[in-house]
Amino acid sequence: MKIQSKGGAAGGAETLVPMKSLYDRIDQVRTARKDLPKQLRDIAEEIPGAWTRNTLRQLAVDLDRNVSSAHLVAHYPEHCWLLTLQSSAATTDALTAMLEQSAFQHGLRTKKIRTIAYPVVLLAIAATLMTAVIAILVPTFDEMYREFELRLPVTTEALVNVSRAVNAHPLVTVALLIAFLACLAGGLWAWIGNGVLKTKLLGPRIDGQTIRQSLAKTSLQVAELLDEGIELDRALKIAAESASEVTVRTLVGDLAIQAGHDAGNLHRTRAAMVFPPNFLFALSPTRPSTGSIASAPNTTMLRELAASYRELSIRRRDWIAFVLGQITVIGVGLMIGFLVLALFSPMISLVSALSS
Repeated sequence: MKIQSKGGAAGGAETLVPMKSLYDRIDQVRTARKDLPKQLRDIAEEIPGAWTRNTLRQLAVDLDRNVSSAHLVAHYPEHCWLLTLQSSAATTDALTAMLEQSAFQHGLRTKKIRTIAYPVVLLAIAATLMTAVIAILVPTFDEMYREFELRLPVTTEALVNVSRAVNAHPLVTVALLIAFLACLAGGLWAWIGNGVLKTKLLGPRIDGQTIRQSLAKTSLQVAELLDEGIELDRALKIAAESASEVTVRTLVGDLAIQAGHDAGNLHRTRAAMVFPPNFLFALSPTRPSTGSIASAPNTTMLRELAASYRELSIRRRDWIAFVLGQITVIGVGLMIGFLVLALFSPMISLVSALSS
């Protein structure tokens, strides 16, 4: 299991970042931290999300069973980074961050349901009323139009044909209406989130929130590794190998390669186009006048950035709910407008014929 990274530091040559660095680090932490399984179980009890809670419990069980590091990395790609933190304080900070993130995701799921429920319920009411009007009221107009032998506009003729089909097949109409609302709800649920279906259709998407979540973990992880005296390139390599997002893994891998050559030029890698400048500055602060490295990586700043990124990652604007609500209201208005226009536009010809 390896990561390929191209360009950046090594003059465009392909470089392999082996998983051995991560495996060795996990073995080292497991040897030093016999209390880690208990700490995982304790924090798992506080996690509101059932999936994360059960995952941490199973991770603790596998640690007690002394399964291989390769097994842990393969089966826990989103949590194996916890096993690289040797100090109990760092693990506590990381698990607390996971608790905050899990609580945020739990609340976000509730908001997501409310966001989808409003347009779906409003459209359900509007569609039901429209169907009732088409089934009950339109036949009356249809009979009147045929009696006066009026030439119907395209919109009116389409509405009349729909009315005839609805009255001819009421059960099919109800089934189609329910299927439409179900597909609408499912489509909105898949689109608002980043589920498996959306990922398969559009590929992995890295937005600002995902970047901040990943950088919060990476910043804390790298700071912990550096405080133990591990070289910057190896610390970044371990962080890259334990990152669950492919894009972040590749970019941090580029930083690791560059750090092995010249840590003062991390801003020349592809990561500089995605990661915030303060993160790269904390890894390799430089003097603006000479461009040389002024000091070792600033682990204090990295820890502060981890807390800042974590706080920013749990902020979410509710613009999606607003936009969906406005679109739904406009859609309902257009439906009513079409119905009124289609029904009463032939009345103009009828009034003109009666008055002449």
